Amino acid sequence: MSRFNMTFSEGTHQVLTSLTQRLDVSMADVIRDALSIFCWFARERSAGSRLLIQRGTEITELIIPSLERLRPADASGPTAASAGGPKPPAFQLDRK
Repeated sequence: MSRFNMTFSEGTHQVLTSLTQRLDVSMADVIRDALSIFCWFARERSAGSRLLIQRGTEITELIIPSLERLRPADASGPTAASAGGPKPPAFQLDRK
């Protein structure tokens, strides 16, 4: 196992601390889980998949700018509009 030190802004540290308390896990566990999810998102985006969040009947496309460079050039992916429905609104992550 490798050891890795990181420096977080105060806001990011507060978010991380809040998650560890809410989930009753260590900071390392939160970071490991987040990295696992991000790797899964990267694999899916490389395959041309889109990331969608559904809340009830509302569907929002999640756009992570750093993952967009992994999208295959010829695979914009099917949209809800091409399937006869409206295109889901996009939500772009803010890195602040």
